[in-house]
Amino acid sequence: MYTITNPQPSAEHGEATRFDVSIKVLGSVRLSCSVVFDLGDLTFPPDVLFLTPNFRAPLEALPALQSWRYDDPSALTSVLEQLRSHQQRYTRERIAGLGVESLCFDLSSIEHVERLECALDPADASSRDAKVTIRLPATIPPDETPLVPVLGNNVQGNERGQRRDGPIIWITIKFTVRDGQVRRIDKRVEIPVEWENLYTGTPPEYPRESTLLDYVLSVENYLAATQDQIASLQSRRKDFLLAIVNAFRSHVIEYDDEAHLYASFYFEVPVPHIPGTSSPFDKRKALTTGALVNLHLSEDYPDVPPELFMQSTTAYQEHPPDSYVPETVQVRVDCGNLEDYEGVVSTIR
Repeated sequence: MYTITNPQPSAEHGEATRFDVSIKVLGSVRLSCSVVFDLGDLTFPPDVLFLTPNFRAPLEALPALQSWRYDDPSALTSVLEQLRSHQQRYTRERIAGLGVESLCFDLSSIEHVERLECALDPADASSRDAKVTIRLPATIPPDETPLVPVLGNNVQGNERGQRRDGPIIWITIKFTVRDGQVRRIDKRVEIPVEWENLYTGTPPEYPRESTLLDYVLSVENYLAATQDQIASLQSRRKDFLLAIVNAFRSHVIEYDDEAHLYASFYFEVPVPHIPGTSSPFDKRKALTTGALVNLHLSEDYPDVPPELFMQSTTAYQEHPPDSYVPETVQVRVDCGNLEDYEGVVSTIR
């Protein structure tokens, strides 16, 4: 958000008393200034010299500078945050000055939104040729988020089992203005990386005759509906896994009790009698053989069926020759109706 460059140390104090600050909005530098501290009295409020043409900020827009506290480590950060807020107000005024009625209405309907960001390009844009970018957050209501902590610590919330707050979903809209009218609308819904694999479908379109507020509401409805779908899939996956674990509880080694994506079992059975063997049957029937069985469930269960893998406890893969990777085979099992837990258990047996 802030980049400090060109620090100039004082020969007397040995510390930087002057440096440039670049303030970024929407990934680009929108405001630059120099911060100059008084060499004679470093407790005195610094001067802020604007390097961006045609930009000014009255002192009353920077209360942290008016009531400067030199002993507060966050004093300069507070000034920069207020400066950034003022730059955003200035940008919204310039966007309104384009005279595009639909943009004026959109800005007035969302100006109360926290963390709203706006940009106008080029810097000297007019109503004949301008690009207006607006970025604002959409959220999933907490009561729509699933109980299962599928993302672990990536999701903010209280103790396990309580509902989590939804993630912040960023919506970026770019309006291309020509001859005083919006000629093109480009949109992007920036879902956090840790949620990308959980969402399906395509975000709603942005009809040109629609308002920005209507579009934000449609995106939030889309996210909430998709989240409900995810919660349903998680619940069905949990029920299935726990049914299998309960059915084979004496064989369970471990299972995933959070995301419910896998379970591991150990099965041991008597070695069957092999006709024609030279060994006496009464000696062989006491022998047993065992194997690990791993059950894997996809996040898209039940659309993607369960997978079973059987792993030897004594045999290793032939290649490479010195391999210590256990021999593993996938067991092809048609579980049929996955909602029929008793039928699935019977099939696996």
